[in-house]
Amino acid sequence: MGGSTRFDILLHPSVRMSWVLILGVVYAETYRRRESLIPTIAFHIIENTTAVLLVDWRYLPSLVAFSAVSTSLWIMSAVLFHRVRRRRRP
Repeated sequence: MGGSTRFDILLHPSVRMSWVLILGVVYAETYRRRESLIPTIAFHIIENTTAVLLVDWRYLPSLVAFSAVSTSLWIMSAVLFHRVRRRRRP
């Protein structure tokens, strides 16, 4: 469920259920492709941090910077994962 619990009052139950279902599918597909919990845990941390920063709009500049750094790190980890995986194949 993650960080979306901070906005329970704002979301209709069907919208919340759809969000949780979509997020669950994304987490499951990420785990299936990477065969590691690290990317899934990283997504979960990013979601929770985003929810905390969105509570007050004063944190919007911090959210933008955090998102840029997180996205960059995620892309770099995906590239490194593919390089290491290719080298290990016989």
